[in-house]
Amino acid sequence: MNIVERYRRWRNADGPATPNGVSDNHALGFMSAYAMAQPVWTAQDYRFEAELKRRLGANYLGFTGQGYANRYGGGFVQRPGGKVPTTYVLHHTAGAPAWTGGDVWRYHVQTRGWDTVGYAVIINPQGKAELLVPPSMMSYGAATANPWTVHVSCHGNYVTTEPSAAMLATIYQVFLALDVAYGGKPWRGHRALPGASTACPGKLDNHLAVMRGPRYGAATPPKPSYP
Repeated sequence: MNIVERYRRWRNADGPATPNGVSDNHALGFMSAYAMAQPVWTAQDYRFEAELKRRLGANYLGFTGQGYANRYGGGFVQRPGGKVPTTYVLHHTAGAPAWTGGDVWRYHVQTRGWDTVGYAVIINPQGKAELLVPPSMMSYGAATANPWTVHVSCHGNYVTTEPSAAMLATIYQVFLALDVAYGGKPWRGHRALPGASTACPGKLDNHLAVMRGPRYGAATPPKPSYP
C-alpha cells in the first residue's frame, strides 16, 4: 500500500479533525519517514504467533495491527542498529478496560502523534489477546528502552484494581511464548526499567514476579498455567 492510499484511509477514518488530532503535515511525515506500511516478519515472529495460537486458542484474536495501521495511520518500525529484545515488559494502559487494540492504536498514533503503537501485544480483562506488532519490530512503550524491549500491555488501570484471573492466565502464556520464540529473557514491569518514573503496571507487577519465579516460568519445565 503506497503512502497516498494509507493517508486517504487515515483521513477517511478519524483523521486529524479533532482538536487533539495530529496535523496533516505531521501525519504525512510519520507515515513516509518512519513507519513502514507493512511489518517485516522473522521466523521468530511466526513461531511466536504459532505459540499464541497453540496456548490461547480462541483467546487469541490474531494479528490485528495491520488493519489498525490501514485505518488509523502509523505503521511498523524496525529496531535501530539491528538491536534485538533483551527484556519483556508488562504494562497497563491506564485507559478504559473496555477499549480494544484499535482504541489504543488510534490514541497513540492520532492523539499522541507516534508513528507506531506502544505495545506488541494487548490483553483485555476477559483474557483475549491481540498481536499489534511482531515483537522483532519496535513498539513505543518505554522511551529510550524501546530498542531492546518487547511491550505487553493490559487494558485498564491496576494501581488499585485487581486484575482478573482470565487476564493473568493470558499474561503468563504470552510471556512463556516470548521465551519460546525469542529466548528466555527477564520479565519486568514497566516501573522496573532504568529511569522509569511510573506506577505501571500496578498490581500486575506482583503477579509477574511470581510468574517468573521458580514455581512458574523459571521452573523446568515451566508450569502449564497460572495461577
